[in-house]
This record gives sequence, structure tokens and C-alpha cells, in this order.
Amino acid sequence: MAAAAVVEFQRAQSLISTDRNASIDILHSIVRRDVQENDEEAVRVKEQSILELGTLLAKTGQAAELGGLLKFVRPFLISISKAKAARLVRSLLDLFLDMEAATGQEVELCLECIEWAKAEKRTFLRQLWRTTANAIYCPPKLQAALDMQSGIIHAAEEKDWKTAYSYFFEAFEGYDSIDSPRAITSLKYMLLCKLSSTQYKAELRDDPIINTHLAKLYDNLLEQNLIRVIEPFSRVQIEHISGLIKLSKGDVERKLSQMILDKKFHGILDQGEGVLIIFEEPPVDKTYEAALETIQNMSKVVDSLYNKAKKLT
Repeated sequence: MAAAAVVEFQRAQSLISTDRNASIDILHSIVRRDVQENDEEAVRVKEQSILELGTLLAKTGQAAELGGLLKFVRPFLISISKAKAARLVRSLLDLFLDMEAATGQEVELCLECIEWAKAEKRTFLRQLWRTTANAIYCPPKLQAALDMQSGIIHAAEEKDWKTAYSYFFEAFEGYDSIDSPRAITSLKYMLLCKLSSTQYKAELRDDPIINTHLAKLYDNLLEQNLIRVIEPFSRVQIEHISGLIKLSKGDVERKLSQMILDKKFHGILDQGEGVLIIFEEPPVDKTYEAALETIQNMSKVVDSLYNKAKKLT
């Protein structure tokens, strides 16, 4: 019987990459099969089948089936050593919790397992499940997500780059410990905090390439802010604009002049009165385009008449 189970298990493993459903069916049949406690080979194959089946169910997103498997194998756990039972249970629980299926049964499942362990007087398993149940309330990924949000709040709302960096670092360590791709996002935010703080201002300003790009970004942000400030007005004092964006009147006047020349908006600067007059954007005159289209159509007509006349002659 053990030899047949070994062959079936090997066949199930060979089908994992090509036909997972068939592999799951074979493993299910092995797991459901009763084995003798003194048949070490059969017990070993069943242990491996349970772990392999749990892994496949987790990969295919079958959370309910995985939870059912954890309940189904309880009688089998009594027939094996405490160490093996603990390892098997821990592996299945980790697979179930790592799925993040949000079934709402995570804590309930652990509590059921604790009650079962109490009834069977399996003290070690009861303690193991209790520890796991407590950990569910704040698993590493949830803690990392909380740290990430705290960092975002400090960076976006309070501009406290030093505190935000520490939170992003904690989030990075949390995500990295579970091999989550969001660790890269945390790392990017850490770099943003370092760039935004004044600690390395000299290094950034002394680099001509970085300085050029920073200057371009500054100009773009200034233009966007000026457009947003002057949008509600048709006539506004330059001094009022400079007060809103906290820049000198001369700098604002020079930037507005440049934007008018670059046709970023339509308006004029009345330097005598110190005001900016904004015009409505003039409608686009399509007369030129219409004339070109008419000429092209007439050219096609003339060419067509010429070709017909040429055929007649």
C-alpha cells in the first residue's frame, strides 16, 4: 500500500506544472486514505501529500478548501509525533494566512483548532495555535501597511521628512521580511524623503545634471501655481499674486512676462499700475485650414478632369 501511495504522490508532483487540478485530485485521494500508524512509509507519504496539497490550494486561491483541509487532518495529527504535528499545522496555517483571502474565518479557524487541541489534550498544539491566533490581529504585512500610511501622512501633510523616513524604513523591513514587491515602493519613498530634506542639499545642488532637472521641475511647479492663482481673475495686482505664493514681486513679474511670451496664457502686464490683465483665450480661426482644404479638393477635381480629357484624345 505504501509503494502505491509513493507512486501516486510522484505522479501528482509530475502533474503540478501541467495539470494542477489533476494533481490536486490525486493528493486528495491520498490524504483521505487511512494509514496504519506502524507503516512509517505510508505516514511519511501522507504528510508530504498534505503539505503539497495545502501548497497547491494556496497557489490556486482555494482558501475555503485549505481551511477544510486543516480541519480534516486533525485525526491524523494525533497519530504522529508532536514535533511533526506542530510542523504540519504551522505550515498549513501559514499558507492559509499568507493567502490574504479575507474570508473572515482566520481567527475563528484558529480558535476552533485551540478548542480541539484542548479536547485532545495536545498542549503544545494548543499553545501554537493560540500564538498564531494572536498574531493574526497584526501580521507583518498589516504592520508594514500601517507604517507605510503613517509615513505618507507625515510626508504629505506635515512635511516631516525625518519621521516619514523612519516609518518608510519600518515598512520596507516589514515588506522585505515577507518578500512583498511593495518593499520597492517603500524604498522609493525613503529616497524621496532623503531628496526632500535639506540634509543633502549641497550634494544635489553641486551636481550640474541634478541641478538642471531640479530647476526645470521648479519652473514647471511655479508656472502651474501661477496659472492656478490667476485663473479666477481678469485683472489682479502683481503684489497680491506675490503675496499668495510667497515670492518677491520682481520674480513674479519676470515669470509672468515669460509665460505671456511663451503663450502659456493670454494677457498683458500693466507695469504702471502694477497689475496683470488676463484675456479670454481667443477662438481658433479655421479660415486658413478651410481654404487649404478647398484648394486641395479643387486640385483633385482639376486632375480628374485632366485625366478624363487625356483619355478622350
